[in-house]
Amino acid sequence: MSWVYVVNEIDGTVSVIDTKTHSVIATVDVGSDPSAIVVAPDGQLVYVMSGTGRIAVIDVKTHSVIATVEVGAGPIALAIAPDGRFVYVANTANNTVSVINGKNHSVMATVDVGNLPAALAITPDGQFVYVVNGGDHTVSVINCKHYTVMATVDVGEDPIALAITPDGQFAYVVNFNAINIIGSITVIDIKTHAVISTVRVGGFPIEVSIAPHVQLAYIVNNDDGTVTIIDMKQNLILSTIAVDLTVDALSTAPDGQFVYILSQKDLPGFKSVLSIIGSKNHAVMARIEVGDNAMALAITPDGQLIYVVNEGDGTVSVIDSKSYLTIATIDVGTAPSAIAII
Repeated sequence: MSWVYVVNEIDGTVSVIDTKTHSVIATVDVGSDPSAIVVAPDGQLVYVMSGTGRIAVIDVKTHSVIATVEVGAGPIALAIAPDGRFVYVANTANNTVSVINGKNHSVMATVDVGNLPAALAITPDGQFVYVVNGGDHTVSVINCKHYTVMATVDVGEDPIALAITPDGQFAYVVNFNAINIIGSITVIDIKTHAVISTVRVGGFPIEVSIAPHVQLAYIVNNDDGTVTIIDMKQNLILSTIAVDLTVDALSTAPDGQFVYILSQKDLPGFKSVLSIIGSKNHAVMARIEVGDNAMALAITPDGQLIYVVNEGDGTVSVIDSKSYLTIATIDVGTAPSAIAII
Protein backbone atom coordinates (compact mmCIF):
# COMPACT_ATOMS: atom_id res chain seq x y z
CA MET A 1 0.00 0.00 0.00
CA SER A 2 1.25 3.47 -0.89
CA TRP A 3 -0.05 6.84 0.23
CA VAL A 4 0.43 10.45 -0.75
CA TYR A 5 0.36 13.06 2.02
CA VAL A 6 -0.62 16.60 0.95
CA VAL A 7 -0.28 19.62 3.25
CA ASN A 8 -3.19 22.07 3.10
CA GLU A 9 -1.90 25.37 4.43
CA ILE A 10 -5.10 27.31 5.05
CA ASP A 11 -7.11 24.38 6.41
CA GLY A 12 -4.36 23.25 8.77
CA THR A 13 -4.80 19.69 7.53
CA VAL A 14 -3.08 16.90 5.65
CA SER A 15 -4.98 14.95 2.98
CA VAL A 16 -4.05 11.28 2.64
CA ILE A 17 -4.42 9.88 -0.88
CA ASP A 18 -4.52 6.19 -1.81
CA THR A 19 -2.30 5.74 -4.89
CA LYS A 20 -4.36 2.82 -6.16
CA THR A 21 -7.76 4.50 -6.11
CA HIS A 22 -6.60 8.13 -6.45
CA SER A 23 -8.98 9.11 -3.68
CA VAL A 24 -8.64 10.88 -0.32
CA ILE A 25 -8.97 8.26 2.42
CA ALA A 26 -8.27 10.49 5.44
CA THR A 27 -7.92 14.12 6.49
CA VAL A 28 -5.64 14.81 9.44
CA ASP A 29 -5.74 18.01 11.54
CA VAL A 30 -2.15 19.16 12.14
CA GLY A 31 -2.46 22.73 13.44
CA SER A 32 -2.23 26.22 11.97
CA ASP A 33 -0.21 27.10 8.87
CA PRO A 34 1.44 23.79 7.99
CA SER A 35 4.09 24.32 5.34
CA ALA A 36 6.47 21.37 4.99
CA ILE A 37 6.48 17.59 5.36
CA VAL A 38 8.98 14.72 5.56
CA VAL A 39 8.56 10.95 5.84
CA ALA A 40 10.63 8.69 8.07
CA PRO A 41 12.87 6.29 6.09
CA ASP A 42 10.93 3.26 7.33
CA GLY A 43 7.65 4.84 6.21
CA GLN A 44 6.04 4.59 9.64
CA LEU A 45 5.89 8.26 10.62
CA VAL A 46 5.25 11.58 8.87
CA TYR A 47 6.45 14.91 10.27
CA VAL A 48 4.56 18.09 9.39
CA MET A 49 6.01 21.52 10.17
CA SER A 50 3.77 24.38 11.27
CA GLY A 51 4.56 28.08 11.12
CA THR A 52 3.39 28.36 14.72
CA GLY A 53 6.51 26.55 15.93
CA ARG A 54 5.16 23.01 16.15
CA ILE A 55 5.89 19.71 14.45
CA ALA A 56 2.99 17.27 14.18
CA VAL A 57 3.93 13.57 14.10
CA ILE A 58 1.53 11.36 12.14
CA ASP A 59 1.33 7.58 12.49
CA VAL A 60 0.76 6.22 8.97
CA LYS A 61 -1.06 3.13 10.26
CA THR A 62 -3.84 5.17 11.79
CA HIS A 63 -3.41 8.44 9.85
CA SER A 64 -3.58 10.31 13.14
CA VAL A 65 -1.34 12.73 15.07
CA ILE A 66 0.42 10.87 17.89
CA ALA A 67 2.63 13.74 19.12
CA THR A 68 3.17 17.48 18.79
CA VAL A 69 6.66 18.87 19.32
CA GLU A 70 7.41 22.51 20.20
CA VAL A 71 10.45 23.81 18.31
CA GLY A 72 11.96 27.27 17.78
CA ALA A 73 10.40 30.46 16.42
CA GLY A 74 9.58 30.66 12.74
CA PRO A 75 10.39 27.12 11.58
CA ILE A 76 11.12 27.21 7.86
CA ALA A 77 12.62 23.86 6.89
CA LEU A 78 12.98 20.33 8.21
CA ALA A 79 14.87 17.17 7.32
CA ILE A 80 15.13 13.68 8.75
CA ALA A 81 18.29 11.66 9.32
CA PRO A 82 18.84 8.67 6.99
CA ASP A 83 18.30 6.24 9.87
CA GLY A 84 15.18 8.10 11.06
CA ARG A 85 16.52 8.62 14.58
CA PHE A 86 16.54 12.43 14.47
CA VAL A 87 14.59 15.23 12.82
CA TYR A 88 16.21 18.63 12.29
CA VAL A 89 14.21 21.88 12.06
CA ALA A 90 15.63 25.24 10.94
CA ASN A 91 14.07 28.12 12.89
CA THR A 92 14.52 31.35 10.99
CA ALA A 93 13.18 33.74 13.67
CA ASN A 94 15.70 32.81 16.37
CA ASN A 95 18.60 31.49 14.24
CA THR A 96 18.59 27.96 15.61
CA VAL A 97 18.18 24.35 14.59
CA SER A 98 16.02 22.11 16.78
CA VAL A 99 17.01 18.44 17.03
CA ILE A 100 14.06 16.11 17.66
CA ASN A 101 14.47 12.60 19.00
CA GLY A 102 12.55 10.29 16.66
CA LYS A 103 11.71 7.80 19.41
CA ASN A 104 10.20 9.95 22.15
CA HIS A 105 9.32 12.98 19.96
CA SER A 106 11.05 15.57 22.14
CA VAL A 107 13.62 18.29 21.43
CA MET A 108 16.94 16.91 22.64
CA ALA A 109 19.17 19.80 21.50
CA THR A 110 18.99 23.33 20.12
CA VAL A 111 21.93 24.53 18.02
CA ASP A 112 22.72 28.19 17.31
CA VAL A 113 23.52 28.76 13.63
CA GLY A 114 23.90 31.81 11.37
CA ASN A 115 21.53 34.63 10.61
CA LEU A 116 18.16 33.73 9.06
CA PRO A 117 18.55 30.01 8.34
CA ALA A 118 16.54 29.16 5.24
CA ALA A 119 17.20 25.51 4.41
CA LEU A 120 19.06 22.45 5.61
CA ALA A 121 20.22 19.05 4.38
CA ILE A 122 21.80 15.99 5.99
CA THR A 123 24.72 14.00 4.61
CA PRO A 124 23.83 10.41 3.63
CA ASP A 125 25.94 9.01 6.48
CA GLY A 126 24.04 11.18 8.97
CA GLN A 127 27.21 12.79 10.34
CA PHE A 128 26.63 16.41 9.31
CA VAL A 129 23.76 18.84 8.83
CA TYR A 130 24.39 21.69 6.41
CA VAL A 131 22.34 24.80 7.18
CA VAL A 132 21.98 27.68 4.71
CA ASN A 133 21.95 31.09 6.43
CA GLY A 134 20.41 33.71 4.14
CA GLY A 135 21.12 36.66 6.42
CA ASP A 136 24.90 36.38 6.63
CA HIS A 137 25.63 34.48 3.39
CA THR A 138 27.05 31.41 5.11
CA VAL A 139 26.52 27.71 5.64
CA SER A 140 26.73 26.29 9.17
CA VAL A 141 28.00 22.70 9.42
CA ILE A 142 26.57 20.87 12.43
CA ASN A 143 28.34 17.84 13.87
CA CYS A 144 25.52 15.40 14.59
CA LYS A 145 27.38 13.60 17.37
CA HIS A 146 27.96 16.68 19.50
CA TYR A 147 25.21 19.01 18.19
CA THR A 148 27.70 21.84 17.67
CA VAL A 149 28.64 23.99 14.67
CA MET A 150 32.04 22.68 13.62
CA ALA A 151 32.49 24.95 10.57
CA THR A 152 31.02 28.08 9.02
CA VAL A 153 31.47 28.40 5.25
CA ASP A 154 31.16 31.68 3.34
CA VAL A 155 29.08 31.22 0.20
CA GLY A 156 27.35 33.59 -2.25
CA GLU A 157 24.83 36.36 -1.70
CA ASP A 158 21.49 35.40 -0.15
CA PRO A 159 21.78 31.60 -0.10
CA ILE A 160 18.33 30.05 -0.17
CA ALA A 161 18.56 26.30 -0.86
CA LEU A 162 20.96 23.38 -1.09
CA ALA A 163 21.32 19.73 -1.99
CA ILE A 164 23.91 17.12 -1.07
CA THR A 165 25.16 14.60 -3.62
CA PRO A 166 24.01 10.98 -3.12
CA ASP A 167 27.61 9.91 -2.43
CA GLY A 168 27.90 12.52 0.33
CA GLN A 169 30.95 14.19 -1.17
CA PHE A 170 29.64 17.63 -2.09
CA ALA A 171 26.99 20.21 -1.17
CA TYR A 172 25.49 22.46 -3.85
CA VAL A 173 24.25 25.75 -2.42
CA VAL A 174 21.86 28.06 -4.31
CA ASN A 175 22.66 31.77 -3.94
CA PHE A 176 19.58 33.85 -4.78
CA ASN A 177 21.37 37.24 -4.97
CA ALA A 178 18.42 39.59 -4.43
CA ILE A 179 20.34 42.75 -5.38
CA ASN A 180 22.24 41.82 -8.54
CA ILE A 181 19.67 39.24 -9.75
CA ILE A 182 22.29 36.95 -11.30
CA GLY A 183 22.57 33.98 -9.00
CA SER A 184 25.20 31.35 -8.46
CA ILE A 185 25.89 27.87 -7.14
CA THR A 186 28.56 27.36 -4.48
CA VAL A 187 30.05 23.85 -4.38
CA ILE A 188 31.39 22.71 -0.99
CA ASP A 189 33.66 19.71 -0.42
CA ILE A 190 32.14 17.89 2.55
CA LYS A 191 35.46 16.30 3.60
CA THR A 192 37.11 19.69 4.07
CA HIS A 193 34.01 21.90 4.45
CA ALA A 194 35.66 24.23 1.92
CA VAL A 195 34.37 25.90 -1.26
CA ILE A 196 35.84 24.27 -4.37
CA SER A 197 33.83 25.96 -7.11
CA THR A 198 31.36 28.75 -7.87
CA VAL A 199 29.12 28.59 -10.94
CA ARG A 200 27.06 31.52 -12.17
CA VAL A 201 23.53 30.59 -13.20
CA GLY A 202 20.36 32.50 -14.11
CA GLY A 203 18.32 35.16 -12.40
CA PHE A 204 16.94 34.51 -8.90
CA PRO A 205 17.66 30.77 -8.65
CA ILE A 206 15.44 29.17 -6.02
CA GLU A 207 16.04 25.43 -5.97
CA VAL A 208 18.52 22.70 -6.90
CA SER A 209 17.94 19.01 -7.53
CA ILE A 210 20.67 16.44 -8.09
CA ALA A 211 19.92 13.60 -10.49
CA PRO A 212 21.20 10.27 -9.17
CA HIS A 213 23.50 8.14 -11.34
CA VAL A 214 24.04 10.76 -14.06
CA GLN A 215 26.20 13.39 -12.28
CA LEU A 216 23.92 16.30 -13.14
CA ALA A 217 22.60 19.17 -11.04
CA TYR A 218 19.49 21.08 -12.11
CA ILE A 219 18.81 24.65 -10.96
CA VAL A 220 15.57 26.56 -11.58
CA ASN A 221 15.95 30.30 -12.20
CA ASN A 222 12.77 32.12 -11.26
CA ASP A 223 13.58 35.49 -12.83
CA ASP A 224 14.27 34.38 -16.39
CA GLY A 225 12.20 31.18 -16.48
CA THR A 226 15.10 28.84 -17.21
CA VAL A 227 16.67 25.64 -15.97
CA THR A 228 20.46 25.46 -15.71
CA ILE A 229 22.08 22.02 -16.03
CA ILE A 230 25.51 21.61 -14.41
CA ASP A 231 27.95 18.78 -15.11
CA MET A 232 29.04 17.91 -11.57
CA LYS A 233 32.28 16.24 -12.69
CA GLN A 234 33.66 19.54 -13.91
CA ASN A 235 31.16 21.98 -12.37
CA LEU A 236 30.50 23.50 -15.75
CA ILE A 237 27.20 24.51 -17.33
CA LEU A 238 26.07 21.99 -19.93
CA SER A 239 22.87 23.70 -20.98
CA THR A 240 20.32 26.36 -20.11
CA ILE A 241 16.76 25.51 -21.07
CA ALA A 242 13.95 28.06 -21.41
CA VAL A 243 10.74 26.88 -19.78
CA ASP A 244 8.21 29.59 -18.88
CA LEU A 245 7.94 33.06 -17.43
CA THR A 246 8.15 31.82 -13.83
CA VAL A 247 9.68 28.54 -12.69
CA ASP A 248 8.52 27.35 -9.28
CA ALA A 249 9.71 23.83 -8.43
CA LEU A 250 11.58 20.79 -9.70
CA SER A 251 12.28 17.16 -8.90
CA THR A 252 14.28 14.39 -10.55
CA ALA A 253 13.10 10.88 -11.35
CA PRO A 254 14.36 8.12 -9.02
CA ASP A 255 16.61 6.76 -11.78
CA GLY A 256 17.89 10.23 -12.71
CA GLN A 257 16.78 9.96 -16.33
CA PHE A 258 14.25 12.79 -16.21
CA VAL A 259 13.75 16.07 -14.42
CA TYR A 260 10.28 17.50 -13.81
CA ILE A 261 9.76 21.28 -13.74
CA LEU A 262 6.72 23.24 -12.55
CA SER A 263 6.20 26.66 -14.08
CA GLN A 264 3.57 29.29 -14.77
CA LYS A 265 2.51 29.78 -18.36
CA ASP A 266 3.46 33.05 -20.01
CA LEU A 267 -0.22 33.81 -20.44
CA PRO A 268 -2.94 35.53 -18.41
CA GLY A 269 -4.24 33.42 -15.55
CA PHE A 270 -2.61 31.01 -13.17
CA LYS A 271 -2.55 27.72 -15.07
CA SER A 272 0.69 25.85 -14.52
CA VAL A 273 2.70 23.52 -16.70
CA LEU A 274 4.75 20.43 -15.90
CA SER A 275 7.73 20.20 -18.23
CA ILE A 276 9.67 16.95 -18.56
CA ILE A 277 13.35 17.19 -19.51
CA GLY A 278 15.52 14.24 -20.51
CA SER A 279 18.91 13.91 -18.84
CA LYS A 280 20.55 12.62 -22.03
CA ASN A 281 19.38 15.12 -24.63
CA HIS A 282 18.75 18.09 -22.28
CA ALA A 283 15.55 18.83 -24.16
CA VAL A 284 11.94 19.36 -23.15
CA MET A 285 10.22 16.08 -24.01
CA ALA A 286 6.70 17.01 -22.94
CA ARG A 287 4.68 19.88 -21.49
CA ILE A 288 1.54 19.01 -19.55
CA GLU A 289 -0.98 21.54 -18.30
CA VAL A 290 -1.90 20.96 -14.66
CA GLY A 291 -3.96 23.01 -12.17
CA ASP A 292 -3.83 26.59 -10.96
CA ASN A 293 -0.64 27.88 -9.33
CA ALA A 294 1.13 24.52 -8.96
CA MET A 295 3.53 24.66 -6.01
CA ALA A 296 5.11 21.26 -5.47
CA LEU A 297 5.48 17.80 -6.93
CA ALA A 298 6.57 14.30 -5.96
CA ILE A 299 7.26 11.07 -7.82
CA THR A 300 6.40 7.55 -6.71
CA PRO A 301 9.45 5.40 -5.87
CA ASP A 302 8.94 3.32 -9.01
CA GLY A 303 8.89 6.50 -11.12
CA GLN A 304 5.54 5.67 -12.70
CA LEU A 305 3.35 8.44 -11.29
CA ILE A 306 3.91 12.17 -10.80
CA TYR A 307 1.79 14.04 -8.27
CA VAL A 308 1.46 17.80 -8.68
CA VAL A 309 0.05 20.03 -5.94
CA ASN A 310 -2.10 22.87 -7.31
CA GLU A 311 -2.46 25.54 -4.65
CA GLY A 312 -4.81 27.77 -6.61
CA ASP A 313 -7.65 25.31 -7.08
CA GLY A 314 -7.06 22.91 -4.18
CA THR A 315 -6.34 19.86 -6.29
CA VAL A 316 -3.63 17.29 -7.01
CA SER A 317 -2.93 16.25 -10.60
CA VAL A 318 -1.80 12.66 -11.14
CA ILE A 319 0.28 12.13 -14.28
CA ASP A 320 1.46 8.90 -15.88
CA SER A 321 5.19 9.34 -16.52
CA LYS A 322 5.18 7.09 -19.60
CA SER A 323 2.13 8.35 -21.48
CA TYR A 324 2.35 11.94 -20.15
CA LEU A 325 -1.40 11.83 -19.56
CA THR A 326 -3.25 13.21 -16.55
CA ILE A 327 -5.03 10.14 -15.20
CA ALA A 328 -6.72 11.78 -12.20
CA THR A 329 -7.44 15.14 -10.57
CA ILE A 330 -8.07 14.88 -6.84
CA ASP A 331 -9.78 17.48 -4.65
CA VAL A 332 -7.87 18.08 -1.41
CA GLY A 333 -7.93 20.97 1.08
CA THR A 334 -7.52 24.71 0.70
CA ALA A 335 -4.16 26.01 -0.53
CA PRO A 336 -2.21 22.74 -0.72
CA SER A 337 1.50 23.57 -0.72
CA ALA A 338 3.65 20.52 0.06
CA ILE A 339 3.65 16.80 -0.60
CA ALA A 340 5.33 13.54 0.40
CA ILE A 341 4.89 9.96 -0.79
CA ILE A 342 5.23 6.76 1.24
